[in-house]
Amino acid sequence: MIIQRVSNNADANKVFLVCINDEASAAWVAGGAVTLQADGTDDGFAAIKLASAAKASLLLGVADRATTAGTVGWVQCYGVRTDAVINQAGTASNANGAIGDVLIPWTASGAFSGAAAGAATGYSPWAVLMQTVASSTAVATTTGSIFLRCM
Repeated sequence: MIIQRVSNNADANKVFLVCINDEASAAWVAGGAVTLQADGTDDGFAAIKLASAAKASLLLGVADRATTAGTVGWVQCYGVRTDAVINQAGTASNANGAIGDVLIPWTASGAFSGAAAGAATGYSPWAVLMQTVASSTAVATTTGSIFLRCM
């Protein structure tokens, strides 16, 4: 675990885990959701993109940068993240995402999503939207600010 030292700028108060990308061939996307790989092999060290909605509760955090399969990378698990990948069509009415909305990892794109795409009301607020995100009538992603507390 890497705990960033306190400073007087936006980089303060962040915590990172060191994990290996346990995907067969897929790279983690910077700002994309990363979950624990619970397969009995490298439990607690290996991580993957979300494989199924049933495993959304294994959220570790957000990939700090693009990380190829089989290599070690950082996963931010606490603090503000300004480049998180966010699904823009994640609510039933395609309403805009609002500050404070609970987000969950979404299997279709490795992004974070709101209520309808993953029933966010059933999850603890591990990831919370920190800005308004415009919706889209088609499935699209954008990047934006979220607050993580996956510890």
